[in-house]
Amino acid sequence: MTMEKYVHPLSLEEIKLATNDFDNKNEIGFGYMGVMYKAVFPNGLLVAVKRLHKFKSFEKEFLLEIDILGRLRHRNLVQLLSFCFEMGKKFLGYKIYVKWNPPSMASL
Repeated sequence: MTMEKYVHPLSLEEIKLATNDFDNKNEIGFGYMGVMYKAVFPNGLLVAVKRLHKFKSFEKEFLLEIDILGRLRHRNLVQLLSFCFEMGKKFLGYKIYVKWNPPSMASL
C-alpha cells in the first residue's frame, strides 16, 4: 500500500509544533478511537489531528483508514490529508471546514 500517494506523511515533531505540544486549549473533541486536536502548521494550514488511543487492534483500522479515506474525494466526506506513525503513536490529519453551517433538523 502506497499511503504517501494519497496523503502526506508528517513527523511527530511537526504535529507537536502545530498543536502546541497537544495543548488542552487545542482539543476539539474525543471519542472511542482517540482525541482530536486543532493543528495550525507554519504555512497557515488548519488541520484536525486525531491522536489515536494505543490499542493493538487499531493497527488494522489505522492502515485501512489511510488507504480508503486517503483515496476518497467527495464533498460530503472530510478529506484525510496526513498521517503519522512514529514511536508507537498514530495520528491522522483531516481537513477542517471553518465556515460549515449544518442544516437544522426542521429543514431536513
